[in-house]
Amino acid sequence: MTLHDYESRVFGLAFLALMAVGSLLMALRVGVAAEREYCRAREQAGVWTAWRAAARTAQHFHRYEYELKDVVVPKLNFISTAVHHLYTGYLIATGRRVIPADTAAKVVVRGPDDFLYYLNGFAKNPQDEAALFSAVHSLAQKRGVPMLQVVIPTKQLNEKAVVGNFIDLACDENYAAFLHDTARYGVPRVNCAAIFRGLGVPRESLFYRTDHHWTPYGALNAVHATLTLLRQTSVSGWHPADFSVSDDFVWAESAADMMGVQGLRLGRYWSVLDREIYGAPRHSPNYRLELWRANGAVSAECGDFASVISHCDRSNYRASFFSGSDYPKISLVNDSVPDGAVLVIQDSFGRSFSGYLSLFVQQMIILDPRFYQLKDMLAVAAAHEFDAILYVRSEFTLGMIGTQRDSLQP
Repeated sequence: MTLHDYESRVFGLAFLALMAVGSLLMALRVGVAAEREYCRAREQAGVWTAWRAAARTAQHFHRYEYELKDVVVPKLNFISTAVHHLYTGYLIATGRRVIPADTAAKVVVRGPDDFLYYLNGFAKNPQDEAALFSAVHSLAQKRGVPMLQVVIPTKQLNEKAVVGNFIDLACDENYAAFLHDTARYGVPRVNCAAIFRGLGVPRESLFYRTDHHWTPYGALNAVHATLTLLRQTSVSGWHPADFSVSDDFVWAESAADMMGVQGLRLGRYWSVLDREIYGAPRHSPNYRLELWRANGAVSAECGDFASVISHCDRSNYRASFFSGSDYPKISLVNDSVPDGAVLVIQDSFGRSFSGYLSLFVQQMIILDPRFYQLKDMLAVAAAHEFDAILYVRSEFTLGMIGTQRDSLQP
């Protein structure tokens, strides 16, 4: 265990102890107050009307419950946020601001209007990411097909002016470096950050309050920008009937509230529920879907957009996307589109994106590199025919600033 890991665990245990003591003291306060109210009411009402005393006690207990929920909990939440900020500042001041991967996933801060943000934006392993990009780029060159980079901005990057300096802005540096490198190596890319800024819509239309993934509305706009580049670079037509955000989709909120990954990691009692955006085409094509699971099992199904693509994953999401965190490989065929086969390299950040992209291409092969050794993933990719490669990653995971960034040849 490194010194930093040890400090992180000590900090976590101390914080939990502080919260436990605060909760215990509040419970004792409520209990003592309720007992006093009951005794006072019973003395005033007499033995034979003790039920009235109990009712009065319940009324006062409700007042203390209100105080606990609306006064004490927000104060504790403010304290926890301040402690997180101080700890992050300590890491930066001591030159150890890179939080280990197992800790980074748990470091969440509340921003304005109950939006939640991760405190850091570092790639877990820049060297591996650089090697992955280099290998996929080489595969595209060998096949003679275009490779297109779709850089997904995370909520930290998109909202850095709102959140302030407490968020680690290395994600901003990663994003700028990767845009520079893709231009240097001649890889066309879609700059989704610029697209999002140009939409002029509220941020809750692009990102969930309690989750770090973008919404289907933001994903569909990124797909339209991607198709523009694909039509310029690919030998295929990429010209099916256009789906527009305003006319060809029905946008609605899900019937049930959800709690995103960040909300779950921060704690249900310290967060708010999210209302999930759902978008489905008015006229859906029929799909043929095959899913390869991590245990080697393969399942197949057929159906329309709502039944095949917009399904609930293990986190109970239903937001027009494939579950990018469950399947090493996905094969999807849309028979209503005459041509276009694309290989998509993505993790969970691209799942809304690939769901909507399926409306415009005949076939998609989606590979999640988190499930593969690099050589094994390349072997799977080489077994398929495709007209283009999409490399869909966020600046949260991009690693072109690693030691292997010069392994590509412009």
